[in-house]
Amino acid sequence: MDKVPARSPDPRNTRDKTRFAQFTRSILQVVAVALGLLVGYLQIRDIKPDILFTHSTPDIIWRLALVLIYWSCVAAINFEIHVQELAYVAIPGQGRWPVQLYVVLAAFVLIFAALLTSYGNITHFSVALTCFLLTDYGSWLYLRRFLRSSIDESRIYYLAEKKFYELAILSMVEHHVFGRWKWYRFVAGATIVVVADLLAFNHSFREATASAVQIICPWLPSADAIPLFYSMLFLLYVLVMEIWIWVHRIQINVRLDTLEYLNGRYQLTPR
Repeated sequence: MDKVPARSPDPRNTRDKTRFAQFTRSILQVVAVALGLLVGYLQIRDIKPDILFTHSTPDIIWRLALVLIYWSCVAAINFEIHVQELAYVAIPGQGRWPVQLYVVLAAFVLIFAALLTSYGNITHFSVALTCFLLTDYGSWLYLRRFLRSSIDESRIYYLAEKKFYELAILSMVEHHVFGRWKWYRFVAGATIVVVADLLAFNHSFREATASAVQIICPWLPSADAIPLFYSMLFLLYVLVMEIWIWVHRIQINVRLDTLEYLNGRYQLTPR
């Protein structure tokens, strides 16, 4: 039996399919957001804010943020080592740590100890938080320089051997390490840290902030206004910085799984 040649899809049908999908997506998103807002309102409408924001609230928020940032860093170490190991043919130093990495590790341990011991003291904590941010990005700049040769050598090898699966992994990891998004994240984190430093070292800014907090939460005494704002500011820093980078890590993980699935069934070649 002769094969019937495949016919190209009717452009009008393609257009109708796209229109239907876009309309369905928009309707469902609007309904989902509206229902979400309604459910949220119904759940919190009877909660009095003076029950949530008390003398103990800053202490709880501050401790929670410290726990979150610690365990996020622990999980990040395992993830980063895994993806770097997948991407490169070799790492400089013949499998040994350079002295600089020991210095970075010691700096992080000392700074995190300073964050824990300065808990509750806004001035000392702000200094430690500033050092934490600068050390975080200083170590990142060092790793960019340290890993540059590994990335270049791996790319040359993968291209020569036509290992396109490994080359795709390398490209993803390179964007993760060298991507411009890291600078945007730094600007966001630095902005929050600058506000924290102003609270710690600028008396006028601290008084203005305390007055603003008391306008929103009039039941709070002035002595609790600044700790509440500062603890929420620190929690905001942790959430912004860690969610931002974990979104990228999750994206890489999904792409790696997808790439592995496709590589197991198809021959991957560049376009």
